[in-house]
Amino acid sequence: MNISRRQAIGMFAAGVVAGLTPGIHTPAAHGQPTSEPAELAGAWGDQGDGTYVNPIIPGDFSDLDAIRVGDDFYAISSTLHMSPGMVVLHSKDLVNWKFIGHAVPDVSQTSPEMNWDRMNRYGRGGWAGAILYHDGKFWVYFATPDEGIFMATQADVVVNGKHILPNHVGAFVEDIERSTANAIRPDPWQTDTCIGDWHYSRAIAEGNRYQSVATIVGMLTDIVSKNGNLMLNIPLRGGGVD
Repeated sequence: MNISRRQAIGMFAAGVVAGLTPGIHTPAAHGQPTSEPAELAGAWGDQGDGTYVNPIIPGDFSDLDAIRVGDDFYAISSTLHMSPGMVVLHSKDLVNWKFIGHAVPDVSQTSPEMNWDRMNRYGRGGWAGAILYHDGKFWVYFATPDEGIFMATQADVVVNGKHILPNHVGAFVEDIERSTANAIRPDPWQTDTCIGDWHYSRAIAEGNRYQSVATIVGMLTDIVSKNGNLMLNIPLRGGGVD
């Protein structure tokens, strides 16, 4: 993809603005934080009773920037040299967040030095972004230490849907939950599944009943060979990973 460039203005006069086609999967807080009681030591997030415990997201989401659009909240986080770039999150209450995609489908769009066969930008890449919403569009701005300032806008949106109608083909990407296509498909599709249950289950964890690496790799190989994509959910317990 060719990336158009123009000189930035004002304080960013030395930078570069680039228009990218994002891969965003488009589709009142729970109260004040409380001190953590002993029985919740190590727990995180929504407690199910109108309260929450920090951290609300069990992961490293650096340089988080969030906005409100209507009744929804959207946030982005830096991904540095990792591809796809600039993760996008969605929430209804600022406590429970869901991963919905990335603003930059391939970080080599920002520099050939970040292509898989070179990777001359380890730890650099996209830093400290900002997400905005104006006139029906989302706009994501971020900087790289070496190339300058970039912009991703909602010029091309990927929308997933289950059991899509014939007249939706081409406008939606079909999501096949916990299953796969039975043949190669001309249009992209995705499998939405989990290594166990959708949410953390102590019985599954203690019983060692998660799907094996061999099973997941075999599933991924089958899905990709049929023009599909795998979205795999890995649930975490309150205190983190097992």
